[in-house]
Amino acid sequence: MSLPQVDVIILSWNRTPDTLAAIASAAEQKEVDQRILVVDQGSEQKNVAQIQAAVNALPNARLLRL
Repeated sequence: MSLPQVDVIILSWNRTPDTLAAIASAAEQKEVDQRILVVDQGSEQKNVAQIQAAVNALPNARLLRL
């Protein structure tokens, strides 16, 4: 039996601790094949760098900057 595919979309704008917590929570989900898309809506560069590092650590995550 294959796992159900789930797309997780996380919106981000300068609330880095909350965004990082949401990424970690999504990544910890069990019994699903998830893709995590973080959509940044114009955060400061220092915040984007932290989010990018978290996304880079996961094979199924991607950051899209608007």
